[in-house]
Amino acid sequence: MIDQTLPLEWGDIAPSVQRFVDAATRRIDPLRDLCWDDIDGGRLTDLHVDALRLVTLVEDHLPGYFAAYNGKFPLDETTSLRDFAINREIYHYTVRWAQEEDRHAYLLSRYVVSAGIETQDGARAMLATQGRKHFQLPYESWPEIFAYTFLQEKFTQLYYQQLAAAVQEPVLRRLLRALAQDEGRHFVFFSHVLESALRRYGSALTPAIEHVVTTFQMPLASLLDGYWRLALRATDAVGGETQTSGYDDMLRLLQRTGIAPSAVAEVANAVTIRKG
Repeated sequence: MIDQTLPLEWGDIAPSVQRFVDAATRRIDPLRDLCWDDIDGGRLTDLHVDALRLVTLVEDHLPGYFAAYNGKFPLDETTSLRDFAINREIYHYTVRWAQEEDRHAYLLSRYVVSAGIETQDGARAMLATQGRKHFQLPYESWPEIFAYTFLQEKFTQLYYQQLAAAVQEPVLRRLLRALAQDEGRHFVFFSHVLESALRRYGSALTPAIEHVVTTFQMPLASLLDGYWRLALRATDAVGGETQTSGYDDMLRLLQRTGIAPSAVAEVANAVTIRKG
């Protein structure tokens, strides 16, 4: 049973936020000189085109993701002083995360138009039609939310790496590799937060993690029109391989924090079922 009473602690958030902000400050922008005029859309296969449509739609839903996070960690007069201080730390991360994810959406949508995949009007209509749909986080408790985002960021990073290796268009390959770097840093943030919380609460958090592993779906899976068709096409675009190593990353996180073997085994069983 998931314990909904465990409080999120400032000390489990603040150090992770500081590491992320420091890393973001030092980061050199790998896309500063991206050459849009060099794009050769003719080098993309139909599968790559559909994969691009999917990731562009998913990234472009950033306003919904940002609103959902702010709703879970509010900053207003209804929030206690203790929780406000914690939520303000979370916001230091989410506002920077949102800037990066919004840039992903902008760059991908610009690429779709520049490569001739969609007209400007067509891209605008496609993104507006799907983007106005309401997104709701699929979990309630903070351990579930952070475990969900841990997996989501890792799977996104891995997919961008796979797609970059599969495409033959150099500008897109460079773009995807840069996006993968961003997603990797987002994953590291949630890994740090979960590691700190696991060291504090131990096996009390594993029911939440097991639940997320058992029920995990990528964002918008039940919201976008034609999601599963595009998702299957996106998998085919990288050779039909489905990356599942994010689940293994979760198991390694549990193991290095000293969680009881019996609790790790329960999550491992859920992982085995998902990967099977």
